[in-house]
Amino acid sequence: MPVELVAQVAGAMAAPEEGAALCRMRINEDILRSHVHYDKAVLLLLAIIYVSKGMESEWPGLIRGFTAENKGKRKLVERVRMEFGAVK
Repeated sequence: MPVELVAQVAGAMAAPEEGAALCRMRINEDILRSHVHYDKAVLLLLAIIYVSKGMESEWPGLIRGFTAENKGKRKLVERVRMEFGAVK
């Protein structure tokens, strides 16, 4: 399924938690495949942020947690930092 469709479905779900979970599943699938799919993972991170409107204070923690979980994937962390700024 194209990543854009996953993002659209996540945005259309009634419960934001379910949309975010769908995006996380696809992110995990993409980052385990290859570093060439990291752009898709970043797109889906943006989709998670979009579906979790009203929770802006939690976004930095979400990004920090994601980078901490994937600290061994240097290219992914660099791509996330490029997109979201300096997140430690």
